Amino acid sequence: MKPEIQCLQKELREQLQENENETNLIRRSEKAVSIVSAALQQLRRIVREQDTSDQNTVISLHKQSIPPMYAEYIYYASLHNLESNKPLGSRIKEYYLNEQKRIEAFFSTHAEFLQYYKSGKTHLDETYFIPQSIRLGMYIDLYSPIVEDAFCTPYSFHAAMGMAYERFQQYITEALRNYHEPVYTDLGIQWTHSKTDLIELIYALHSSAAFNKGNTTIRDITLFFEHVFGIQLGNTSMTFQEILRRKDSTAFIDRLKNKLELHITRIEEKKFD
Repeated sequence: MKPEIQCLQKELREQLQENENETNLIRRSEKAVSIVSAALQQLRRIVREQDTSDQNTVISLHKQSIPPMYAEYIYYASLHNLESNKPLGSRIKEYYLNEQKRIEAFFSTHAEFLQYYKSGKTHLDETYFIPQSIRLGMYIDLYSPIVEDAFCTPYSFHAAMGMAYERFQQYITEALRNYHEPVYTDLGIQWTHSKTDLIELIYALHSSAAFNKGNTTIRDITLFFEHVFGIQLGNTSMTFQEILRRKDSTAFIDRLKNKLELHITRIEEKKFD
Protein backbone atom coordinates (compact mmCIF):
# COMPACT_ATOMS: atom_id res chain seq x y z
CA MET A 1 0.00 0.00 0.00
CA LYS A 2 1.26 3.47 -0.88
CA PRO A 3 2.69 5.42 2.11
CA GLU A 4 0.43 8.41 1.42
CA ILE A 5 -2.65 6.15 1.53
CA GLN A 6 -1.45 4.57 4.77
CA CYS A 7 -1.02 8.04 6.23
CA LEU A 8 -4.48 9.08 5.06
CA GLN A 9 -6.06 5.98 6.59
CA LYS A 10 -4.25 6.60 9.89
CA GLU A 11 -5.51 10.20 10.00
CA LEU A 12 -9.01 9.03 9.20
CA ARG A 13 -8.99 6.49 12.04
CA GLU A 14 -7.82 9.17 14.47
CA GLN A 15 -10.52 11.61 13.39
CA LEU A 16 -13.25 8.99 13.63
CA GLN A 17 -11.99 7.94 17.07
CA GLU A 18 -12.13 11.54 18.26
CA ASN A 19 -15.61 11.85 16.82
CA GLU A 20 -16.75 8.98 19.07
CA ASN A 21 -16.81 11.50 21.93
CA GLU A 22 -20.07 12.83 20.49
CA THR A 23 -22.77 11.17 22.58
CA ASN A 24 -25.66 11.80 20.17
CA LEU A 25 -25.62 8.90 17.71
CA ILE A 26 -27.28 10.76 14.83
CA ARG A 27 -24.94 13.75 15.11
CA ARG A 28 -21.95 11.42 15.51
CA SER A 29 -22.76 9.40 12.40
CA GLU A 30 -23.53 12.55 10.39
CA LYS A 31 -20.18 14.06 11.36
CA ALA A 32 -18.44 10.78 10.55
CA VAL A 33 -19.93 10.80 7.04
CA SER A 34 -18.52 14.30 6.57
CA ILE A 35 -15.09 13.22 7.84
CA VAL A 36 -14.94 10.18 5.56
CA SER A 37 -16.22 12.20 2.59
CA ALA A 38 -13.26 14.58 2.93
CA ALA A 39 -10.87 11.63 3.20
CA LEU A 40 -12.36 10.04 0.08
CA GLN A 41 -11.74 13.25 -1.84
CA GLN A 42 -8.09 13.08 -0.84
CA LEU A 43 -7.94 9.40 -1.74
CA ARG A 44 -9.42 10.20 -5.15
CA ARG A 45 -6.58 12.66 -5.78
CA ILE A 46 -3.95 10.12 -4.70
CA VAL A 47 -5.43 7.39 -6.89
CA ARG A 48 -5.47 9.64 -9.94
CA GLU A 49 -1.77 10.34 -9.46
CA GLN A 50 -0.85 6.62 -9.51
CA ASP A 51 0.77 4.86 -12.45
CA THR A 52 -2.21 3.08 -14.02
CA SER A 53 0.01 1.31 -16.55
CA ASP A 54 1.14 -1.07 -13.80
CA GLN A 55 -1.66 -3.63 -13.48
CA ASN A 56 -0.51 -4.86 -10.09
CA THR A 57 -0.64 -1.32 -8.70
CA VAL A 58 -4.14 -0.83 -10.04
CA ILE A 59 -5.36 -4.11 -8.59
CA SER A 60 -3.78 -3.31 -5.22
CA LEU A 61 -5.52 0.06 -5.14
CA HIS A 62 -8.94 -1.31 -5.97
CA LYS A 63 -8.65 -4.47 -3.89
CA GLN A 64 -6.78 -3.31 -0.77
CA SER A 65 -6.63 0.47 -0.49
CA ILE A 66 -10.00 1.78 -1.62
CA PRO A 67 -12.61 -0.62 -0.12
CA PRO A 68 -11.80 -0.02 3.59
CA MET A 69 -12.34 3.73 3.26
CA TYR A 70 -15.56 3.33 1.31
CA ALA A 71 -16.62 0.84 3.99
CA GLU A 72 -16.34 3.56 6.64
CA TYR A 73 -18.53 5.82 4.53
CA ILE A 74 -21.15 3.13 3.91
CA TYR A 75 -21.24 2.10 7.58
CA TYR A 76 -21.79 5.60 8.95
CA ALA A 77 -24.21 6.58 6.18
CA SER A 78 -26.21 3.41 6.85
CA LEU A 79 -26.16 4.05 10.59
CA HIS A 80 -27.32 7.64 10.11
CA ASN A 81 -30.12 6.59 7.76
CA LEU A 82 -31.21 3.82 10.14
CA GLU A 83 -31.44 5.97 13.25
CA SER A 84 -32.77 9.11 11.54
CA ASN A 85 -35.69 7.20 10.04
CA LYS A 86 -36.38 4.95 13.00
CA PRO A 87 -40.10 4.72 13.86
CA LEU A 88 -41.55 4.83 17.33
CA GLY A 89 -43.07 2.38 19.72
CA SER A 90 -43.60 -1.26 18.82
CA ARG A 91 -42.63 -0.71 15.17
CA ILE A 92 -38.94 -0.39 16.05
CA LYS A 93 -38.33 -4.13 16.28
CA GLU A 94 -39.91 -4.81 12.89
CA TYR A 95 -37.89 -1.92 11.44
CA TYR A 96 -34.61 -3.42 12.66
CA LEU A 97 -35.58 -6.89 11.47
CA ASN A 98 -36.42 -5.60 7.98
CA GLU A 99 -33.03 -3.88 7.80
CA GLN A 100 -31.40 -7.10 8.92
CA LYS A 101 -33.16 -8.98 6.10
CA ARG A 102 -31.95 -6.40 3.57
CA ILE A 103 -28.36 -6.91 4.68
CA GLU A 104 -28.73 -10.69 4.60
CA ALA A 105 -30.09 -10.42 1.05
CA PHE A 106 -26.97 -8.49 0.01
CA PHE A 107 -24.68 -11.17 1.47
CA SER A 108 -26.70 -13.87 -0.24
CA THR A 109 -26.65 -12.14 -3.62
CA HIS A 110 -22.91 -11.48 -3.56
CA ALA A 111 -21.82 -14.56 -1.60
CA GLU A 112 -19.55 -15.92 -4.35
CA PHE A 113 -17.60 -12.70 -4.77
CA LEU A 114 -17.37 -11.98 -1.03
CA GLN A 115 -16.07 -15.48 -0.40
CA TYR A 116 -13.41 -14.95 -3.08
CA TYR A 117 -12.47 -11.56 -1.63
CA LYS A 118 -12.02 -12.94 1.89
CA SER A 119 -10.15 -16.04 0.73
CA GLY A 120 -7.06 -14.14 -0.36
CA LYS A 121 -7.18 -15.74 -3.82
CA THR A 122 -5.92 -13.72 -6.78
CA HIS A 123 -6.84 -15.62 -9.96
CA LEU A 124 -9.90 -13.40 -10.66
CA ASP A 125 -8.37 -10.09 -9.63
CA GLU A 126 -8.14 -8.81 -13.20
CA THR A 127 -11.88 -9.42 -13.61
CA TYR A 128 -12.90 -7.83 -10.34
CA PHE A 129 -10.40 -5.05 -9.74
CA ILE A 130 -9.39 -3.58 -13.09
CA PRO A 131 -11.62 -0.51 -13.67
CA GLN A 132 -14.14 -0.82 -16.46
CA SER A 133 -16.03 1.91 -18.30
CA ILE A 134 -19.02 1.70 -15.97
CA ARG A 135 -20.50 4.17 -13.53
CA LEU A 136 -21.57 3.07 -10.10
CA GLY A 137 -24.75 5.12 -9.72
CA MET A 138 -26.90 1.98 -9.69
CA TYR A 139 -25.02 0.68 -6.67
CA ILE A 140 -24.78 3.73 -4.47
CA ASP A 141 -27.99 5.72 -4.49
CA LEU A 142 -28.36 5.08 -0.76
CA TYR A 143 -25.12 6.74 0.18
CA SER A 144 -24.90 10.23 -1.37
CA PRO A 145 -23.52 12.01 -4.43
CA ILE A 146 -19.99 11.81 -3.00
CA VAL A 147 -19.51 8.48 -4.78
CA GLU A 148 -21.56 9.07 -7.90
CA ASP A 149 -18.31 9.74 -9.72
CA ALA A 150 -16.78 6.74 -7.99
CA PHE A 151 -13.15 5.89 -8.64
CA CYS A 152 -13.48 2.25 -7.69
CA THR A 153 -14.76 -0.76 -9.59
CA PRO A 154 -18.23 -2.19 -8.88
CA TYR A 155 -16.57 -5.08 -7.07
CA SER A 156 -14.40 -2.74 -5.02
CA PHE A 157 -17.62 -1.16 -3.88
CA HIS A 158 -19.19 -4.54 -3.16
CA ALA A 159 -16.14 -5.43 -1.09
CA ALA A 160 -16.60 -2.18 0.83
CA MET A 161 -20.29 -2.91 1.33
CA GLY A 162 -19.42 -6.37 2.64
CA MET A 163 -17.05 -4.91 5.24
CA ALA A 164 -19.49 -2.17 6.21
CA TYR A 165 -22.49 -4.47 6.42
CA GLU A 166 -20.71 -6.96 8.66
CA ARG A 167 -20.16 -4.13 11.12
CA PHE A 168 -23.64 -2.71 10.55
CA GLN A 169 -25.19 -6.11 11.13
CA GLN A 170 -23.46 -6.30 14.49
CA TYR A 171 -24.96 -2.94 15.42
CA ILE A 172 -28.48 -4.08 14.51
CA THR A 173 -28.04 -7.38 16.34
CA GLU A 174 -27.01 -5.50 19.47
CA ALA A 175 -29.89 -3.04 19.07
CA LEU A 176 -32.35 -5.94 18.85
CA ARG A 177 -30.78 -7.59 21.88
CA ASN A 178 -31.24 -4.42 23.91
CA TYR A 179 -34.73 -3.69 22.61
CA HIS A 180 -37.63 -4.08 25.02
CA GLU A 181 -41.24 -3.88 23.98
CA PRO A 182 -42.88 -0.75 25.45
CA VAL A 183 -45.30 -1.67 28.22
CA TYR A 184 -47.70 1.09 27.25
CA THR A 185 -48.36 0.41 23.58
CA ASP A 186 -51.72 -1.32 24.14
CA LEU A 187 -53.28 1.23 26.48
CA GLY A 188 -54.81 3.23 23.63
CA ILE A 189 -53.84 6.56 25.20
CA GLN A 190 -53.14 9.30 22.66
CA TRP A 191 -51.96 12.88 22.99
CA THR A 192 -54.78 14.98 21.55
CA HIS A 193 -53.49 18.47 22.27
CA SER A 194 -51.01 20.14 19.92
CA LYS A 195 -47.37 19.13 19.70
CA THR A 196 -46.47 22.65 20.84
CA ASP A 197 -48.45 22.08 24.04
CA LEU A 198 -46.58 18.85 24.71
CA ILE A 199 -43.22 20.52 24.09
CA GLU A 200 -44.17 23.28 26.53
CA LEU A 201 -44.98 20.60 29.10
CA ILE A 202 -41.69 18.80 28.43
CA TYR A 203 -39.69 21.97 29.05
CA ALA A 204 -41.68 22.61 32.22
CA LEU A 205 -40.98 19.11 33.51
CA HIS A 206 -37.30 19.42 32.64
CA SER A 207 -36.93 22.81 34.32
CA SER A 208 -38.58 21.46 37.48
CA ALA A 209 -36.24 18.42 37.60
CA ALA A 210 -39.26 16.11 37.49
CA PHE A 211 -37.28 13.17 36.03
CA ASN A 212 -34.21 11.52 37.57
CA LYS A 213 -33.84 14.42 40.02
CA GLY A 214 -32.90 16.65 37.09
CA ASN A 215 -30.19 14.34 35.75
CA THR A 216 -31.67 14.02 32.29
CA THR A 217 -31.89 16.08 29.12
CA ILE A 218 -34.64 17.64 27.08
CA ARG A 219 -33.82 15.12 24.35
CA ASP A 220 -34.24 12.16 26.74
CA ILE A 221 -37.61 13.42 27.98
CA THR A 222 -38.71 14.16 24.41
CA LEU A 223 -37.81 10.64 23.28
CA PHE A 224 -39.72 9.22 26.24
CA PHE A 225 -42.90 11.10 25.34
CA GLU A 226 -42.47 10.29 21.64
CA HIS A 227 -42.34 6.60 22.52
CA VAL A 228 -45.26 6.83 24.93
CA PHE A 229 -47.60 8.61 22.55
CA GLY A 230 -46.24 7.32 19.25
CA ILE A 231 -45.61 10.75 17.76
CA GLN A 232 -42.63 12.70 16.47
CA LEU A 233 -42.09 16.16 17.91
CA GLY A 234 -39.43 17.28 15.45
CA ASN A 235 -37.09 20.14 16.39
CA THR A 236 -38.20 20.86 19.96
CA SER A 237 -35.61 23.60 20.39
CA MET A 238 -37.01 25.56 17.45
CA THR A 239 -40.58 25.07 18.70
CA PHE A 240 -39.58 26.28 22.16
CA GLN A 241 -38.09 29.42 20.63
CA GLU A 242 -41.47 30.03 19.02
CA ILE A 243 -43.11 29.49 22.41
CA LEU A 244 -40.83 32.11 23.94
CA ARG A 245 -41.84 34.62 21.28
CA ARG A 246 -45.51 34.27 22.19
CA LYS A 247 -47.19 36.89 24.32
CA ASP A 248 -48.00 34.17 26.86
CA SER A 249 -45.13 31.70 26.86
CA THR A 250 -46.80 29.44 29.44
CA ALA A 251 -50.25 29.32 27.84
CA PHE A 252 -50.68 25.57 28.06
CA ILE A 253 -49.33 25.29 31.62
CA ASP A 254 -51.67 28.11 32.65
CA ARG A 255 -54.63 26.32 31.08
CA LEU A 256 -53.69 23.14 32.94
CA LYS A 257 -53.53 25.06 36.21
CA ASN A 258 -56.92 26.69 35.57
CA LYS A 259 -58.53 23.38 34.61
CA LEU A 260 -57.17 21.66 37.71
CA GLU A 261 -58.29 24.48 39.98
CA LEU A 262 -61.77 24.33 38.43
CA HIS A 263 -61.87 20.56 38.92
CA ILE A 264 -60.85 20.94 42.58
CA THR A 265 -63.47 23.63 43.08
CA ARG A 266 -66.20 21.37 41.72
CA ILE A 267 -65.10 18.56 44.01
CA GLU A 268 -65.17 20.89 47.00
CA GLU A 269 -68.65 22.16 46.05
CA LYS A 270 -69.99 18.60 45.90
CA LYS A 271 -68.79 18.02 49.46
CA PHE A 272 -71.11 20.69 50.72
CA ASP A 273 -74.17 19.82 48.61
